[in-house]
Amino acid sequence: MNKSFESQTDENELSKEDLALINTFTQKEMAKDDIFSFCVILCDNEIDRDYERFTEDSLHKLADFFIGKTAIRDHSMKSSDQSARTYKTEVIKDSTRKNSLGEDYVYLKAWCYMPRIKKNEELIEEIKAGIIKEVSVGCAVKSCICSVCGKELGKSECSHVRGGVYDGRLCYGELQNPTDAYVVCRRTCTEKRGYNKKIRFLRRQRRKPAADVLKK
Repeated sequence: MNKSFESQTDENELSKEDLALINTFTQKEMAKDDIFSFCVILCDNEIDRDYERFTEDSLHKLADFFIGKTAIRDHSMKSSDQSARTYKTEVIKDSTRKNSLGEDYVYLKAWCYMPRIKKNEELIEEIKAGIIKEVSVGCAVKSCICSVCGKELGKSECSHVRGGVYDGRLCYGELQNPTDAYVVCRRTCTEKRGYNKKIRFLRRQRRKPAADVLKK
């Protein structure tokens, strides 16, 4: 599946702990001035436009899967388009904000880094300026459970339709038991057209409305 968020990313001030984590992924010791770091929300517990959502438990499992995953640009499979790597994740519950179900808003935040080299100069400036605003994530889950009957949504034992209302209950899928996370993709807003064609390498295709990226 694929899930996308449109948001402005912000540069993250590197701590000694952050730098130590980053250096577990590098082949040479990197200094603070060698690194550009930013943070972004990957996914949350809100119902998306496909009438699916991650459970809080699924977000915690995905947090582990996304550590070390590569961030690429434009859904490109070229190794030259690998631009960043996720080095830290955290599931955060915001009790001051509610999702559409009235629950506390819970989201998966990730910290990514890239080297400050000539190749990345333009990309770093585009991130700082908010030009590159959308993040897509690819992952696999074992089940999508119907919110109405508790059965596997779309299977023969479930007759409910996503987005339908049954006795006052909205039908949506609860994404449960993640088994893997693939990649984080960074895209510009102008790349939305033809989006589905670009992500056929993922098992399922999903899109989500914009989500805010947290500032440090």
